[in-house]
Amino acid sequence: MALARSSVVPAQASHAYSEAQAARSVPAAQVPGSVPPAQAPRLENDGSQHRNMLIALALFAVYVIWGSTYLVMRIALDALPPFLMSGLRFTIAGAVLMLFLRSRGEALPSAKQWVASALIGTLLLVLGNGLVAVAERSVDTGVAATIVATMPLWIASIGALWGERITRIELLGLALGFAGVAVLNRAGNLSFASLDALAILIAPIAWALGSVWSRRLSLPPKLMATAAEMLSGGAILLVLAALHGDAPTAPLDTRTLGALAYLIVMGSLVAFSAFTYLLHNTRPTLASSYAYVNPVIALALASPIDTIGERRRFSVHMLQHLLIGDVAAMLLAIGLTGPLLRPLLARAPLRRLRVLAHPLVALPLWAANLYAWHVPRLYDAALAHDSIHAVQHALFLTCGTLLWAALLEPLPGPRWFGTGPKLVALAFVWVAGGALANVFIWSGHPFYSRYRSTLDQRIGGGVMLIEMSVLVVAVFFWLALGWLREAELRQQLLDRGYAPEAAARAARYRVRRRGGTPLRDGQRGPCGTRLCR
Repeated sequence: MALARSSVVPAQASHAYSEAQAARSVPAAQVPGSVPPAQAPRLENDGSQHRNMLIALALFAVYVIWGSTYLVMRIALDALPPFLMSGLRFTIAGAVLMLFLRSRGEALPSAKQWVASALIGTLLLVLGNGLVAVAERSVDTGVAATIVATMPLWIASIGALWGERITRIELLGLALGFAGVAVLNRAGNLSFASLDALAILIAPIAWALGSVWSRRLSLPPKLMATAAEMLSGGAILLVLAALHGDAPTAPLDTRTLGALAYLIVMGSLVAFSAFTYLLHNTRPTLASSYAYVNPVIALALASPIDTIGERRRFSVHMLQHLLIGDVAAMLLAIGLTGPLLRPLLARAPLRRLRVLAHPLVALPLWAANLYAWHVPRLYDAALAHDSIHAVQHALFLTCGTLLWAALLEPLPGPRWFGTGPKLVALAFVWVAGGALANVFIWSGHPFYSRYRSTLDQRIGGGVMLIEMSVLVVAVFFWLALGWLREAELRQQLLDRGYAPEAAARAARYRVRRRGGTPLRDGQRGPCGTRLCR
């Protein structure tokens, strides 16, 4: 939570209503009931800013990178058995990280810490990740994603047994998140081998138990705990591979080695380290929230949607793009909250990037990106070249996230961009997307060389129109309900003596009074306001 010094306007980095401007414009002695600047709480101390920045980066890593590992694991499994692949991945990653930490003077874990690390490594990496790798031999990706998405529910249940209370909002979010993933995967193939079925059922329970238990064991400090867990878990996986007689089933070509390298560097060194950091610095429900974003990305990249869409069906390819550019982008915009983004965007190299989420920039950028990639020549080039296709997907996700960030405002937007302008912007999104969808629906000939069916193209346009309409209607009602709550709070603040302009801004950003005298027209408030977002 961010604290403001002398106004009910929400505090934010590089904002017109910063502490410094408020302090310079009105001396404390002239404001009845104000607190001298020396006693006023700071916006955020440097340690809090640094911590929030790391949390934001860690969430991005587990949201996006782990979503892509479903596809990469499938590639690696073409030549490496599950236990051998996972054992090599975590042993190499753990050894590299531990050698790096030792070179920086970090102490090795004690015997007690090694035992605790081995226990958590077994739960997370052997029974959790390792069993997912085993199950991916035959389990449909959609089914696997749905079952893995139960992990946050297991974390909440196991945490409750240890006395960790879960709020109603968190419980509702967990239920809605799992329901959303289940709906996305309702067409998945539910028939798979019994041993693989058992593996995928055990995996999220083991991961949840390890996640909660790790907060109560005597583990090594910081990244040394991650290194010890990966090294011990990887060693156990290699022992299991040896006992099972695992050996490469095909020559280790560049594709396989590249997939293994990606899993070691991005999936383990980066993403698993980020998850360990989240476990020890946030609530378990936030640390495990990646389970609802990963399946969306995995469905778009590693499920039959990807294969069928790229090779045979335009309508399925359209569904893939909608999952990446709309659904996953919206989940990212919802997950990256203001307290996490402010310290990140306060850094000089990144500060200028905030303009990309300005509504007058984000909306045209989203529309231009949407239409550009559906120009036949560019669309065909993306299908023909993997590198261009990767850029296409990255831009869909980026521009979609900027669009929803402008509408949902994880950080306060321009003063003029209230509920009314947001509804106009939402209408622009629907018209822009709907116009393109109608081009596909009513066209008498196929646009793209790989897809020759006009009927399939019309179905793709219909999928786009329906998905866009559902999202727009959902966001419309969300904004309408928010406007009603805002109006109620604004009236309460006016009744308590707040200045009209200050009450409007406070209500818009859910500012609650925490003490001090009521405000009157032309008067700035004392310290004690708080941004509740």
